[in-house]
Amino acid sequence: MPTPAEEILAKAVMPTGLSSAEIRDTVSAEIRRRSFFSARTAEAEYLAKARQVCADVAAGKIGQAKARELLAQFLAQVGYDGVAGAPGPITDIGSEERLNLIIDTQRDIAHSAALLEAQTPDLLARYPAWRLVRVGKRRDPRDWQARWAAAFAECGGDGCAPSGEMVARKDSPVWDKIGAGAGGYRDTLGNPFPPFAFNSGIDWEDVDVDTAEGLGINCDDVSPKGVSLAPDKADIDRVKKQLGPEALDALKEQLAGMGLW
Repeated sequence: MPTPAEEILAKAVMPTGLSSAEIRDTVSAEIRRRSFFSARTAEAEYLAKARQVCADVAAGKIGQAKARELLAQFLAQVGYDGVAGAPGPITDIGSEERLNLIIDTQRDIAHSAALLEAQTPDLLARYPAWRLVRVGKRRDPRDWQARWAAAFAECGGDGCAPSGEMVARKDSPVWDKIGAGAGGYRDTLGNPFPPFAFNSGIDWEDVDVDTAEGLGINCDDVSPKGVSLAPDKADIDRVKKQLGPEALDALKEQLAGMGLW
């Protein structure tokens, strides 16, 4: 069973000059999930370094501050000037905000993927559901109750608590709907697990069988699907159709080394 660090290292580096919105519109969620990329970051060597640093954070080898320091040092070595043309901290790939966003997102995605892989039959019998909860304060928090309601409506409430509480079976389609942006939300990551959107401050917590059944959820035969973060040949074939020639040239060397080109 892969650890969060191994999940991160299994990803293929995907250099791209596309914005976040363009990536969402042109690259499938499956490929995004199995790729290590950052919006408007076409430097493959930097992305490979960032992947290793994020894996070290996930493994507990280094902390957030050290990770930012290492990435900032590498950017300086390759001559990156964050002042040049960056209209804000998130678009400046060397800013503290952007570095934190990359590290946090990759660590949290890998943690959730590993958590899904760890759902044994015994664990599911005791804790068959998840609750959507806030774990981080935000200055302008998103309305997750509204997002839940939209996802609930799209999946017909399948596997969800009918009470309006944000609780559902671990294999409920509501998690896919939230990650896909049910209700028209454009900031989601396309994943059926937290983080459902960049910098959301939202996570899962286990719900025991007595609580779930008390909320009206049928907890028989719960079986969530694992989600691999490692790319396969079919992913790469889809990438070739979705990305332009410059991005493909940047990918070719690494993917060939992984036996995927």
